[in-house]
Amino acid sequence: MSLDPKLFDYDEAADVWVARGMGDFAYADGSEDYLAEVFESVEHVSDYPVEFADQIRDWPSRYHLSHQRVNLMDSISELIDPSWSVLELGAGPGALTKWLAGRVAHVDVIEGSRARAAVNRRRTREDTNVRVMVGNIVDAPIPETYDMATLIGVLEYGKTREGCLDMLRKVRSALTGDGVLILAIENRLGAKYWAGCREDHCSRFFEGLLEYPNADSPITFSRRELQAILSEAGFAHQQFYHAFPDYKLPTVMFRESDEIEPLRPYQWAREFAEEYTGARLFLFPDPLLLKSVSDAGLLWEFSNSFVVACSVSERPALETSWLVRKYWNKHRPETHHTISLYKREGQYRIERAPLGPGLDETQCGDYRFSLKNADYVNGVLLTFEVYSALVSERWFERVSALAREVQDEAKQRFWKGEVDDEGYPLLHGASLDFAFWNLVRTPDGSLVLIDEKWECLAPIPADYLMFRNLLNTFGSFSAFVKPGPLAAIRQLLEESYPQITDERIQAHFVRETDFQSQATGRESEVKPPEEARYGANAVDRLSRLEAAAYAKDKAAEQLAAIAPSIETLTHLLGEE
Repeated sequence: MSLDPKLFDYDEAADVWVARGMGDFAYADGSEDYLAEVFESVEHVSDYPVEFADQIRDWPSRYHLSHQRVNLMDSISELIDPSWSVLELGAGPGALTKWLAGRVAHVDVIEGSRARAAVNRRRTREDTNVRVMVGNIVDAPIPETYDMATLIGVLEYGKTREGCLDMLRKVRSALTGDGVLILAIENRLGAKYWAGCREDHCSRFFEGLLEYPNADSPITFSRRELQAILSEAGFAHQQFYHAFPDYKLPTVMFRESDEIEPLRPYQWAREFAEEYTGARLFLFPDPLLLKSVSDAGLLWEFSNSFVVACSVSERPALETSWLVRKYWNKHRPETHHTISLYKREGQYRIERAPLGPGLDETQCGDYRFSLKNADYVNGVLLTFEVYSALVSERWFERVSALAREVQDEAKQRFWKGEVDDEGYPLLHGASLDFAFWNLVRTPDGSLVLIDEKWECLAPIPADYLMFRNLLNTFGSFSAFVKPGPLAAIRQLLEESYPQITDERIQAHFVRETDFQSQATGRESEVKPPEEARYGANAVDRLSRLEAAAYAKDKAAEQLAAIAPSIETLTHLLGEE
């Protein structure tokens, strides 16, 4: 299907159409040549590209190659009609173009950078329903009208409110009467910026919170500001969704609704926000901030990213059937799945479903993985009790009490009546997920296990289960743990098991590292500090404080020997 030759010139070598009179938008992130090589080296590119995991080498390549990019569109896929024609504005190298191509009748791309447009077409070369055009988003001619348009990480480059409004009006003119716009953008008041992350576009701290005092910067909006500018552009009907840690690599999506506010939605987004381009600050814990604003009814104002489905018309459906959707798809492909909160016949239900190459059930080495549906349990996740304890003055006493409570409950439910060679109780392998992050305290004070996807095929020692709880929790919270994770774990284990030895703790490190490797499908290799999830600070903190915690040379040497495991497990944290 050719375009009007008066408006576009065809570049046969790149298979892209170039709008006449348009200068090349010079935006680039340095990945373009590398991506072209990657796509050229393979015969087929999938729309859920798990095959590129080994090709990711830095943040730009991760952004363009990670299969987690498509979580955003997958979450709202039920809103998209397969018969639709879609206009994707500012599509870059095509991660979402490829996904759309497999789900709608036709995709037209307008991309400002000629180099990125060429990479996009190389990625989508098998898709005959994709047409890539090069041109300025606001000024380029649009050849037809569309059922849906997307502005994913693009609106902010309007750089002023008026520039963004012009862009939205241009998009509105390109849509049919019942057309839908899907917009994704960061929240300038996002919780992660308060907690210590740099502003995503300029990499300066607090830039959006201070209303972008530096000129010529991309700009984002608060929720109310974005709602107002969309309305002014003519999009009167809007459904907000909220993405955590952000829309770029979302793992949790909320459909904004008064209905879910009493259900403690913050508990689905309990991870610390990742800093993609530099070291973040840890001013205070992100998860506890989200809890605080959620309890105050302000979660939507402080979410990290907005995804908005909007339309001029009230006719298109803009609401998903789910209230919350979480993506568990970081590593081992056969375990990729979604966890969704639905309301079915007046009851809230948790439903888990395989994603991409994911399976309902599989075995990973010595561990079994399986997905189960269940009723929703409304209560407080024990992780938040632990996090609250860790920032209190009486942290050791409070964490110790919680660890012993979980340990005692696990023994009641899972003890096999047997002990290992050193006299420690052996628990059924199904106790592996009996952990702070999978336990909800209900209003009557009881603990309910809400996630049982992993099971060890052999019995596990009770002290290892306590160690696992402490290690993973302290690893994620390492910037705020006193006197340091290694010292704290040892002291807390001794509270329940005074006889525990350094050799046994080291064996637990080995066991947990093996499990994490099996669960993630990644070798348990030591990563340099800058690649660790929380950067050098967390690793240095472990190394610096472990020596002060133990006076004996032997203990210090043994703990130093296993310190790299802490780094590896911190990197893998959250994949269990």
